[in-house]
Amino acid sequence: MPDAIFPKVTPRDFSILENLLEARLGSDELLVAALRRKLREAQLVFSEDLPADVATIDSRILLRVDERLPAERTLVTPAHYIPGVGHQSIATPRGVMLLGLTEGESVDVDHLDRIERVEVLKVLYQPEAERQRWARMTRPHLVPARSAVNTGGIASGGRPGAANTTLMSSHDDDPGPAAA
Repeated sequence: MPDAIFPKVTPRDFSILENLLEARLGSDELLVAALRRKLREAQLVFSEDLPADVATIDSRILLRVDERLPAERTLVTPAHYIPGVGHQSIATPRGVMLLGLTEGESVDVDHLDRIERVEVLKVLYQPEAERQRWARMTRPHLVPARSAVNTGGIASGGRPGAANTTLMSSHDDDPGPAAA
């Protein structure tokens, strides 16, 4: 049963969908139905816990609609939608249904006169994953000052062969007490 998936949605994206539902209530039956379905089935996942292969707002994805050629789209809010530049608005049934899907998942989108099958082939960029990557790169890490065994001296208490356990930040150029 391919539509029995539970999309992963960040609290931010969930809130945007709720606001969209409130603003559009009653104006577009298919969109309202898609929004209600997404909100009902969504699994809330904090941004820092979200896998990088999940489509979120502002993610760039490679998707396939029915048997057509794959297309690259960026999922955007209505305020950021620009026609003709590769955007997919989440204010459409297709956009809503793509949100929260993981690579390889597909879903049927109702267009009243037809049903289309939409599949996320690849998440090319996800803002949450990018933020996590930058956080890891800028966070200071503690690393051993030396990997070699200390040959004796002050840091090892004068014991030959004792390991040097002095730690320093990987961003620190001070060699520490072992250099004394």
